[in-house]
Amino acid sequence: MNGGGIHLRCVRTVDECKEMLHQLRRGKRDPQGLRDSRSATAHGGFPTKWIPPMLTIAVFASVALTEAQGCTCAFGGGPACQEAWRPTTDAVLLARVEKIESARGTVGSAPGAMSMTMMGSMLRVTISIDEVYRGPSAKTIKVYTASSSAACGYAFREGQRYLIYASTAGKDEQLVVSLCSSTKPAEYAEKDLAYLRSLPSLAPTSAIIGTVWRYTHDPSFKPKFQPSLMDHYRPPEQEYMAMKPEPGFTVLAKAQDETEHKAIADGEGNWRFPDIPPGRYTLHPQIREGVYVHPFFSSVEIAPKGCALVNIRLESDGRISGTLDHPSPGSDWVLVKVFALPVSESDWHRPTRESTLDPNATTFEIGPLPSGRYVLGAYVAVKISTGNGYTFGNLGPFYYPGVTGIKGAEPIDVAEGKAVANVKFRIMY
Repeated sequence: MNGGGIHLRCVRTVDECKEMLHQLRRGKRDPQGLRDSRSATAHGGFPTKWIPPMLTIAVFASVALTEAQGCTCAFGGGPACQEAWRPTTDAVLLARVEKIESARGTVGSAPGAMSMTMMGSMLRVTISIDEVYRGPSAKTIKVYTASSSAACGYAFREGQRYLIYASTAGKDEQLVVSLCSSTKPAEYAEKDLAYLRSLPSLAPTSAIIGTVWRYTHDPSFKPKFQPSLMDHYRPPEQEYMAMKPEPGFTVLAKAQDETEHKAIADGEGNWRFPDIPPGRYTLHPQIREGVYVHPFFSSVEIAPKGCALVNIRLESDGRISGTLDHPSPGSDWVLVKVFALPVSESDWHRPTRESTLDPNATTFEIGPLPSGRYVLGAYVAVKISTGNGYTFGNLGPFYYPGVTGIKGAEPIDVAEGKAVANVKFRIMY
């Protein structure tokens, strides 16, 4: 299939090929850049799962750039004390859907959407309002949503009650609802409604709440859910990532007037700043030697009676770094991928961690890594011209110190939170 003069093929499943396509559309060549989609670092990168030995051309499932990329949300599943006060939330209503009908036009980009397919028409949804927490107080109003879930449209049903979080959009300031809002059927909104109904009696203070957990990379862990970059929402991370709470971890919150607040994680990894003045805060996690703190939204602004949920994730900060010796890059070289593979893992397409390098790079660093024994590998992604575009293939893989077979590789031991430096890795083609 062709799109924009580019012909892509990959040899993973269709779903995995779609994930690769999603990365390319967003200008990312390495899924590790989307660390919140945490399984991506364990599934290889771009190009993906090519067949060895030396030069291969992908021959399996074909995906076009014009294919729908679906709706992926950056936020929308937090507690009501956060979602009700987002800058993009203009109305919070408990209402019943009376009528759903097609309407001309589109709803545009959905607040909170990392990706969506701008396609299809929109739906006009007439609702009768039972309770208003923010927004219009009319008895009956109309809200709009995209007709397709790929465009982040919400699947309302006539006759059902919903807790609706809506945003204004367009010059007419229509109320729009999307999959990336916290809208949900009323029967699943018990906690949200308890908070919203208590608003009149709440003090005008705020709170910052969160968790701190450490990724363990436990090989015996059995996930209950397989995440995808196309997921709208996901279950708690503990269901698909090997991790444990980090009790005793300290978090500081600094207000704009330089006032500092301190919280310490309890035995379940929960921490909290209760009853603090509303406003903007910057969060500073505790720095521990040999511990990597994953990037998170460290600056939050909380409204009176509102909150912010911030989850902090850690892992052992083991690293492997050194120099990379290879021939002068050819014009067909796209990137160099260096990866660390546990010695117990024979599938080089699923490393523990990998690093994407420019073809001219002569140094590398891979991390964070849990403690263990690793095989260091690398391959070169190349672009191959075809009659109507191009495909991708790869040269390699090669293994440290410079062999073509994994059995001849020299293992590298990484201690807990320690770095192995000055590794001289030669890849010759």
